[in-house]
Amino acid sequence: IADSDRPKSSPDRPSMISRLVLVDDHPVVINGYRMMLQAHPEYEICGTATTEGEALDVVEREAPDLLITDLNMQGRGGMELIKDVIARHPRLKVLVSSMHDEMLYAARALHAGAKGYVGKDSAGNALLDAIRRILDGGVYVSEKLAAHLADSFAAARPRGSKASPLEKL
Repeated sequence: IADSDRPKSSPDRPSMISRLVLVDDHPVVINGYRMMLQAHPEYEICGTATTEGEALDVVEREAPDLLITDLNMQGRGGMELIKDVIARHPRLKVLVSSMHDEMLYAARALHAGAKGYVGKDSAGNALLDAIRRILDGGVYVSEKLAAHLADSFAAARPRGSKASPLEKL
């Protein structure tokens, strides 16, 4: 659609709709996210998947703006999905939504190419906040993790040490 053909923005009709793909091995999670996001007309769920292979196919076919994925799934899993999808589609943004401890998995997910990490035990608005921040070009982690990362980088390193505590981990 040419910009001149695009409907004008209004509170009921956003000028830009972001296309999202949901990946989780639990259909109830996908359906819950779909219901939450349907209340926001600026988002369109253009596909869902329960495995890495399905997710790659959906991304190839639908060209979404954002992939929201769990880490647990059959096959190679979410970390490998992040690496594979970013290698094939470097402009695609990825948000991880997982039950795994953020302190243990978020840094790995970000290093793999994700732009954010939301725990499934987070408040409902955390997912929406993460989606908005990532689509606006930012990175999303919880305040708790951000403080932890800042503390680890601000900590004094022993003389001669080249690796950060995160790199050593």
